Amino acid sequence: MQLDWFRPWTNVETALLSAFLLAASLHFWRVGRVARHLQVRPYRFFIKWALRTVYFGLIFIALLGPSFGFGKKMIQIVGKDMYVLIDLSASVNATDVSPSRLEKVKFELKNLVDELYSDRIGLIVFAQKAYLHCPLTYDRSALHLYIQSLNTKLLVEQGTNLQAALQLALDRFIAHEQKPGDKYYGKLVVLFTDGEDFGDSPNTVLAEFQKRSIPVFAVGVGTDNGARIPQAEGGFKLEKNGSFVISKLNYQNLGNISKRTGGDVFQINAQNNDMSQLIKTIKSIKGRQLETKSIDTTTNRYAYFLWLALGLIALDIVLIVRVFKI
Repeated sequence: MQLDWFRPWTNVETALLSAFLLAASLHFWRVGRVARHLQVRPYRFFIKWALRTVYFGLIFIALLGPSFGFGKKMIQIVGKDMYVLIDLSASVNATDVSPSRLEKVKFELKNLVDELYSDRIGLIVFAQKAYLHCPLTYDRSALHLYIQSLNTKLLVEQGTNLQAALQLALDRFIAHEQKPGDKYYGKLVVLFTDGEDFGDSPNTVLAEFQKRSIPVFAVGVGTDNGARIPQAEGGFKLEKNGSFVISKLNYQNLGNISKRTGGDVFQINAQNNDMSQLIKTIKSIKGRQLETKSIDTTTNRYAYFLWLALGLIALDIVLIVRVFKI
């Protein structure tokens, strides 16, 4: 049997208990002093003193709210399954979003994870190829660690292939089907990228998302003017003609992806930050039963102690104890 307390021990409880003990001690000392003065033995007084101490203790326990009991309860966990796709191509090191596109994504993604606490979230990283970085999980601590580890050095391939990332997310959803034809509501994808795409057309995989009613919410990270791409060895990435490579936000491409799947497109840059709107939109999506868990149940049993204390108070009122004979 597990015992818990509804109300935590605070300074209020400490002060209340201290005041009672002080008052009881003073009263005990005063009666003893009077008894010695009158040369009597006031042992009957201690009956009342013990009675009052007991029912005060019971009231005190009831105030703290002892919770105990036996039994289990089945609860249904309702939420959404969401894969977050994170672009780790070299262009996310551009600094048109301070301190860099990737660092801004990591900061916003941690907030997203904390806000959507009832949903299962998985992480997929991609450049030219896509990889599962973290499977679907409720573990926010693990997600924070995986997010913190995001770095363009994780992937050695150059370029950006949105089709590969979207296909991997779709494959993971299909793999989690409980049975053929499983309902796909309560599933979605969030895509963080600058929108540049050097891979195959994603139209085929987008048609599969549309067929299964899985929306893709694209978050464009960057600006229309763009920025140069830093290189690990120093300097900036160059074109074949020697000019700097400028990575720009391709907002139109992201809009087309979201529109095909019934999702929406958002922005993160110095002028706009649509993350609060994205979180609000995701929360409005109907969840589904993800799993059923059995939990131990306890109940606040304060009433037992309170009723017993009231009974002793009534006994204290009707019980007459003669302490002194005069």
